[in-house]
Amino acid sequence: ALPLYANRTKLVTASAAGGGVGSEGDPWTLDEAMTNAVAGDVVGVQAGVYVGTDPGVSAGNYRFTPAYRPTNSGTSGNPIVFVAQNQASKVGTGYSDIRSGSSVAGSGWPAFGALTRNYIEWVGMYTDEAQTNNKGVADSGPCTMWTQTGSKVLGCKIRGIAAPFTDNHSGIRIENFFDGFITDNDISGFNDQLAGGGTNQTGLTSYATTGTTFEYNLFDNNGDNLYLKSLTS
Repeated sequence: ALPLYANRTKLVTASAAGGGVGSEGDPWTLDEAMTNAVAGDVVGVQAGVYVGTDPGVSAGNYRFTPAYRPTNSGTSGNPIVFVAQNQASKVGTGYSDIRSGSSVAGSGWPAFGALTRNYIEWVGMYTDEAQTNNKGVADSGPCTMWTQTGSKVLGCKIRGIAAPFTDNHSGIRIENFFDGFITDNDISGFNDQLAGGGTNQTGLTSYATTGTTFEYNLFDNNGDNLYLKSLTS
């Protein structure tokens, strides 16, 4: 069973003013949740639109640096969970809509994920590159999980656009990713050949990954659905 919004111990809303404590009466912004969530927190992300900002890294690092990425790690028994109010892969409205904040396709950055943090779970989020301020970058995806153990992407709905990203444009990209789960996601539209260029567009790219379970994912209109690269088992 997926973690539930009803089991939240912290709350994020799109209308939060900032300076909150993550409570029902004084919620966090999503940026504050990225900074303040700690092992054992179940952070409920209320339906709404969340637009990130430039992560401020050097050009070569955009591909693995999501706009929304937690500062802290969870633990094996107490992950940090970010769970949408409604599971996007199962419902038609009321999304927790996560956007990168970039307006330039091919020169942006991922919308959400994790970078060198362990036991992070993203559950039920929605992201669509066709939306305003949600453009990605080559060799990456809207959800990017890079160099970590025990993390999960569950029940998310991820939509791509046909844009000349050149290579390796994916819905979810995991790399140096160990003992995790990629489950119940709905991924489509990662097919840059329609825009006249690129190779290896795929729903999910797994690079240098071991011990990870992929199951019950729905793929449609991608160049490939699942691309296993380099030392994957």
